Amino acid sequence: LTTTKQTQTNMMMNSPTPLHSMDFLKDAPLENETFGAEEFFSVEDIALVAQQQDQPPQQEQSQPQPQPQQEQPRRITLQPSLSPSPPSSSDTSIPLRHWIHNETTLAMRQQHEHHSAIISMQHKNQSLVRKTTVAYAIAELLQYWINHHDSNNASRSPPLALDLAATVVIDNFIVRVTASSCGATTVEGVDMISPEISLRIILPFFLSDEFFNGNTANTTNPNSAVQQVEELGQFVEVEIQTKSSSAAACRQLGSSDDENTACHLFGVLLYELYSNKPPFSTCSDEGQQAQEETKNLSMDESDHTFTLMDESEHSLSKEEPVRKKTFTNLLSFRETGTTVVNNVNGSSQVVSRFRGEAVSRLKDLGFPASLSLLVENLLDCGWDHEFRPDNALCSLKVASTDLHLLLLDPDRFLFDRILNRGLGATITLDIKQNTLYGRDAERSLITDVFCRVSLTGESEALFIRGFSGSGKSKLVQSVVEYVDVAGGYITQKKFDQISQERPLSVVIAAFNDLCPLIRQKNSPQELDAIVANLMAVFGAYLSTLARLLPSVALLIPGLNAVSYGKGGGGVQNTEINSSSVYFILQLFTRVVSSKSHPIMLFLDDLHWADSASLDVLQYILSDIKGSSCIYIVGSYRSNEVLKDHAIFRLMNTLNTCNVRLSKVNLDGMEIEDVNHIISDALGIFPRICKPLSQLVLRKTKGNPLFVLECLRSLVDRDLLRYSFRERRWVWDTDTIGAEDIADNVCKLLSTKMIGLSENTQLALKIASCFGTTLNSTIVETLMLSSVKFSSFQNDLEKAVDDGFMDKDEGLTYRFVHDKVREAAYGLIQEKERNQFHHIIGMHLYDTTQEQNLDSMIFFIADQINHGTIRDPQQRISIAELNHKAASKAMGNSNFAAAYFYSNASIKLLPKDHWKSHYDLSRNIFLVLGNAAYTDGNPKEATSALDEILSHGKSLKDKLDAYYLKIALLHARQEPKAAYATCLDVLQQLGETIPA
Repeated sequence: LTTTKQTQTNMMMNSPTPLHSMDFLKDAPLENETFGAEEFFSVEDIALVAQQQDQPPQQEQSQPQPQPQQEQPRRITLQPSLSPSPPSSSDTSIPLRHWIHNETTLAMRQQHEHHSAIISMQHKNQSLVRKTTVAYAIAELLQYWINHHDSNNASRSPPLALDLAATVVIDNFIVRVTASSCGATTVEGVDMISPEISLRIILPFFLSDEFFNGNTANTTNPNSAVQQVEELGQFVEVEIQTKSSSAAACRQLGSSDDENTACHLFGVLLYELYSNKPPFSTCSDEGQQAQEETKNLSMDESDHTFTLMDESEHSLSKEEPVRKKTFTNLLSFRETGTTVVNNVNGSSQVVSRFRGEAVSRLKDLGFPASLSLLVENLLDCGWDHEFRPDNALCSLKVASTDLHLLLLDPDRFLFDRILNRGLGATITLDIKQNTLYGRDAERSLITDVFCRVSLTGESEALFIRGFSGSGKSKLVQSVVEYVDVAGGYITQKKFDQISQERPLSVVIAAFNDLCPLIRQKNSPQELDAIVANLMAVFGAYLSTLARLLPSVALLIPGLNAVSYGKGGGGVQNTEINSSSVYFILQLFTRVVSSKSHPIMLFLDDLHWADSASLDVLQYILSDIKGSSCIYIVGSYRSNEVLKDHAIFRLMNTLNTCNVRLSKVNLDGMEIEDVNHIISDALGIFPRICKPLSQLVLRKTKGNPLFVLECLRSLVDRDLLRYSFRERRWVWDTDTIGAEDIADNVCKLLSTKMIGLSENTQLALKIASCFGTTLNSTIVETLMLSSVKFSSFQNDLEKAVDDGFMDKDEGLTYRFVHDKVREAAYGLIQEKERNQFHHIIGMHLYDTTQEQNLDSMIFFIADQINHGTIRDPQQRISIAELNHKAASKAMGNSNFAAAYFYSNASIKLLPKDHWKSHYDLSRNIFLVLGNAAYTDGNPKEATSALDEILSHGKSLKDKLDAYYLKIALLHARQEPKAAYATCLDVLQQLGETIPA
């Protein structure tokens, strides 16, 4: 499948820019200056920094480095990519420490220049993204360094712990940048000094450089600034190049302790990168006391082990063995220049003191919660197993994945929601409504079949089965855009319990929706060719096509369909019956579909489909191979159909007719996909929320809808809550595991709905009576019908806010899922449902004016017909309403619906209706006979026509019935009976036919 949206970006590693290219350092502050990136500064502070910036940098410049010999680059593919922008040749190399100082100075200046809180937030977020880009690049460089080594030179390398201590430090990295006019920099690459490894970053062309350079398109419009932040995100690939002579310096980790060491040091580096401060510095009395205790460290040079002795140990006898508690790896205290290697002995109280100091500093500096957590987890790798927290992140690969996620979706994972949305904002689950999780293989199959149809020109069908809520509809929706780009006409409709009362209406409506698409996707010349073909194929019967598909008038302006008269249904409709509908739709499909414009027809919830609708699908698909190009996709609930359901008969028939058939089965999602959903909804790293995901998977069996509703239920019950102190979602796994959660999604939804206000529950009940969609006309009419419904629209809005419904343009409300509609309908007691429908219908009928009745007649009649009417006058009124609905259905060629409404009318007539309501009775039975005849029910048609012939007062009143009866006898291949009826009519007219 070809689309215009290919996604690719690259991070390419080139040789490092010579270190003597340091012109940009003139703006860097002095090396011994340290400022917290998140702190607030006075005007005096800013002036002091500005004065110091004019001083030359106290940095000894390195000699130019010779161009290293390049080896084959290493490529790490993280995402499908878009074409990257060309690399810049004007990179400037800056030591990482100086670049951090520049970022701090820039943040101070921008805070001084912009007083808008939103603009300041945007600048801070820009800086976070730049720093995270550098952090991700360093993580990739470190992974390359520790995973590649020269086995021939490994024996001559120094101990790995000492290698890490000298390598994973701020001063071993250089950032290559290009400067913008506003003072910000675009990160072009990161280099490791020893060993020499180079990494180049190229931002994809679809990302605006204005964001990264700090150029706000509209600084006077805060909403514009916020929108820029929300649209941010980047995909990356990397290529790494290094000198061949540097390969010997690359090392593989020798043990898990080495990996712990690397991760801890990387945490120290990230802490300094973001805060411009070392993690273990004095900022409180408790921290100072902890630092003082480190002065008792002594070193045994033979095994690089430091020993920490507290005061209680000093009082012990020299002969008594010193009690030791250890934690491993490197703890770097930059202010004292002390590096602690391997085993350090100390009490758990001191360990907790150090850890608490680092954690509190991260929060106090205003770090986003995700960064604070990431750095904290990395720092925790420095503690011995006895003291190491469970969330300690002892894998550079996982750390790199976390950083990549921060760049991929910063608005969700990097920036704090509470800060970006403002204090006092309500933090809710941020669910990606249009994202498909864990269905890549199934999605590929759907697109593959479409490609095959468009290449071969042969029609195919695909059926999707799965439990309710398994994502059948969303799976198809995920390919709609690609089918549209490929030139396909895609139309989709949904069956429901209400549509069963109007057979064929869903399929006819789907084909009717094709006409606007045909007009939209074809040039005037192509459109003229299609119209010419339609006129050639249908000829004099073109008006019949227009009556079946009124939107054909969009293709052929001025075309008038022969309408079915209001007076009771003229016999002009006898030219269309069910078989004719099948044939007309088949011919229409032949004309408008092609390899360049195949039709994709998606019919959702086929388990509610009537047999006539399934028959017409079989008729169209079984057409001569290559004569039409249509791809029919149908979905159904596997747990709600029996083995003898009409769907399976359709499949068997298609197989018999050699129609290519594909099937997709949607089971529950795996733990990775459930974890992905929950991670996105909470904005938390997947590794952190995996325990919660395992609990949710166990309770929901991986059903996507159930997973989301389970999350919402946990929020409602305060088992999952947003902590403003932690600035992230928190939960207690043990408490959730012990909770009794409903075993199906309907019970879960019903329980939640019961907690709503009475008015909101009433609104949901009313909406559920009309199927999955409630249009604006019904909403407005109900609000006018009674004071009881005056707040109906406001109550629907509350249902939207609570996540039960969506609102489309034009006040059309839609349930977010079938199961939500079923749960809402379940709020009505079963024994009260028919009367509930009837009351709603009567309110609509009493309020609707005659001119508005036509647009709502089916809705009103369907609701009223559920109930029982006892008042004789009201029964006649509703009989007339059903007759009008039947006549309109006949005009729309919906013969099954016309038959249904005509029978409803007859049931409401009194026993003496031929005497008391002669005209109404004649018209009702005439429409009934016509509907039964065209729908292929000759016995019912004959019975209805005989009623008219028996009770008609004059030949004029009987002529239409005679005409239909003759046509019916001819269709049943009874020519003698038809001829005899003709003779009877002629004789009544006074005509004599010679023998």
